[in-house]
Formats: sequence, C-alpha cells, structure tokens
Amino acid sequence: MIVCFTFMNGTQFDYVLLTLIVGGSIILFFKFHFNSTYYNEYIAILWSLLMSLNLWTALMLFFSKIMNETIKEGSAIAWLLGIPFIIVISLISRDHRVDHLLINVNKFQSGEQIMYQIRYILKLMSWQSNSLHLHRVALIFAS
Repeated sequence: MIVCFTFMNGTQFDYVLLTLIVGGSIILFFKFHFNSTYYNEYIAILWSLLMSLNLWTALMLFFSKIMNETIKEGSAIAWLLGIPFIIVISLISRDHRVDHLLINVNKFQSGEQIMYQIRYILKLMSWQSNSLHLHRVALIFAS
C-alpha cells in the first residue's frame, strides 16, 4: 500500500487506490474471520473484530468517494453509527467451525471438510489443555 500511495499520488488514481484498499480489506476479513489461525479464543475474536472494523471503514470510504457530490457529511455519520452494530455482530457471531463438528463423517462433501474438522478438534484439545494449565497456575498463585 505504501508503494501504491507513493507512486499513485493524484486524484486520477483515487478509485484505483480505493479498490485496492477494499479488496485487501475483504481478503483480510475472510482470512481472520472465517479461517482464524489463533489458538487463543479471545485473540481470535479481537482480530475478527479489528478486521470487521477495517472492512467497514474501507467500504464507507469507498461509498463516500462515490457519493462525494451528493453526501458530504453523511458518510462520516453513517460510519460512526455503524461501528456499534459491527462490534455487536462480531462479538455475538456464531463460530462457523462448530458446524464442522456437527456434520456426520459420512456426509462430508470433500476432503477439505474432514481436514477442517480435524484441525478444529485439535484446536479444541489444545484450548482444553491450555485452560487446564492456566487453572493450575492460577491455583498455585492463589495459594
């Protein structure tokens, strides 16, 4: 992005830069919201929330540029009004990976679904061992 902003300075490149920003935000959102690589649940939720806000900001920036002549201050107000909704939706959204646990093994459509289920089971086992370890450490420090 820095290289793009360095070499594409000027109003004729605004839509190209905005398209790159929105495209990158969509990729980051899907990467962190649907395929989280973090084992800590709170960190995964935090990154999902941050990427949701990033995508919301990029979309509102794009729409404000498109409607520049029509709406000048409305896009900033819409952005501010949308932030609480984005936060609430990100925090209460159901974990999509749980669906992989509920699928019968005989009903998988592809090998990737089996891999997702195995990865999620391993992640759950890791979370369980980490939480047991944290409880033991907390008991040691509490006594």
